[in-house]
Amino acid sequence: MTKILQWIHVHKPIVWPLLLVYILTVSFPHLIVQDKLAIAIGPGGLPVFYLRMAIGAFLVGTIATILYLNALKSHPARRDLLIAWAATLLLALTAWRYLSVNNSELVHFVQYAIPGLILIALTRSVTDSLAWIAIMGGFDEGYQFWGIHPTWGIPWDFNDIILDLLGGALGVLFGLGFLPTTPTRAPNWRRPGIIALASIYTTGALLLTTGYALLYEDKANTTYWFALSRLRNKGFWFFDETWGPRTIHALTTVEGLILIVLLLAAYSRFDARHEVCDQ
Repeated sequence: MTKILQWIHVHKPIVWPLLLVYILTVSFPHLIVQDKLAIAIGPGGLPVFYLRMAIGAFLVGTIATILYLNALKSHPARRDLLIAWAATLLLALTAWRYLSVNNSELVHFVQYAIPGLILIALTRSVTDSLAWIAIMGGFDEGYQFWGIHPTWGIPWDFNDIILDLLGGALGVLFGLGFLPTTPTRAPNWRRPGIIALASIYTTGALLLTTGYALLYEDKANTTYWFALSRLRNKGFWFFDETWGPRTIHALTTVEGLILIVLLLAAYSRFDARHEVCDQ
């Protein structure tokens, strides 16, 4: 694994375009994937299908954890990485229970763990990698919001973006287990992903304050360019049997935007303490 990650870092001009192709590939064919899932449900119905998804996720998580623990035996940042891994698994379980309507949403963790693993090799920064993951997840959900369901009364799904971010964090941490680190001398926060995400936040804030963007759709208003949600939360808990069997909390736009920043701030602590080195 270490040699693969080192190869990725050396061959950035090749890997960055391939990563872009991957994100486009997992973002655009949502309707095709939904049709495939409908076929995969099989004779046992949704309960059996959801059980299989849960078992599969448990097996993947268990195998990944065993490999990770083995990789960390002599890692210089072993303690911090173990704490981060355990905390991320706990956050992922919490998000699965309270932010996902059914077990098919577990695919988000694997889907974004892959670019997380690649990004830590490319950027050698936890914060920069996760900033890119947040942008990728936002693009994915934006395409669904505007491209696939432009007339549905739905929010920009920050629940899924948080699942994407936690999946990306698992990939980033897993990759770090196979990369040598040293104590950080001076963290570099002026990285492309961080700057890009900060620019998106700044642009969004300007559009909101000037009225060109709205948090919620207003059909009586004809002057704004776009809204970030077509569904107003009627309460803290949300349930729709057509979406899935679980009662969840649907994040508001404000909650989602704040939670992304809080997660990035928490994971940035690793960059403040350790940095990836060549030896």
